[in-house]
Amino acid sequence: MAGEGKLKNNEKELEILKAKLNNPNTTPEEKERIKKKIILLETDNRELKKEIEKLKKDEENKEKEKPTLPTPSTPWKFPKLIMIKC
Repeated sequence: MAGEGKLKNNEKELEILKAKLNNPNTTPEEKERIKKKIILLETDNRELKKEIEKLKKDEENKEKEKPTLPTPSTPWKFPKLIMIKC
């Protein structure tokens, strides 16, 4: 799913941003910008997770609603006919 790929990318970016945030060489201005970006990514991730969960539930419901095909019964067995010569 496309949402799962975006979610993974967001998670990687969050890791990078958190590492920069914990870096003592990062300026206070950069830290503020990073904090805002983290908030946006986390919000986006929550929405993506909800969307993925909804899609999974919809897929499960579709599977449950599928009509089951009738199982073929055993074919009729007729007795063998024997030719009688007169």
